[in-house]
Amino acid sequence: MMEAFVGTNSNYFVPIFEEINKNGKLQKMNWAAFFFSDLYLIYRKMYLMAFLSIIAKIIVFEVVELDTRMVVGGMTAVLANAVNILIYLRYVKTVDKIATLTDDYETSLRMMKKYGGENMTGALLIGVIIIFLVLYSQNLSYLG
Repeated sequence: MMEAFVGTNSNYFVPIFEEINKNGKLQKMNWAAFFFSDLYLIYRKMYLMAFLSIIAKIIVFEVVELDTRMVVGGMTAVLANAVNILIYLRYVKTVDKIATLTDDYETSLRMMKKYGGENMTGALLIGVIIIFLVLYSQNLSYLG
């Protein structure tokens, strides 16, 4: 079931899930989440978390006007350390939800793949939009 939920890279996540299940914690940074933060959350279908992360960064950039490098770096480090546990918690919640809906193994497997896995298309699309917005805002700052 874990492999169906995780999708690709299950050889990375299954031991992590087992360690979290056994010890209740994990001390391993997710480097993909560190380097691609919000895009990684979208890739892993954690849309609400990605949205909240983006809103927090907008608030830091536009409203609070803190030293953005330090704050965003800290936010990214926290996310990279927490994302494996967040994915695990999402997995447990999905297993519980599917258990209430069906007891058929094949149906459960299909549902795990649907609710878990990755969304590469969404991550790439948002990445392109972000690049476009950054380039567009740079052009506006040069004009005015």
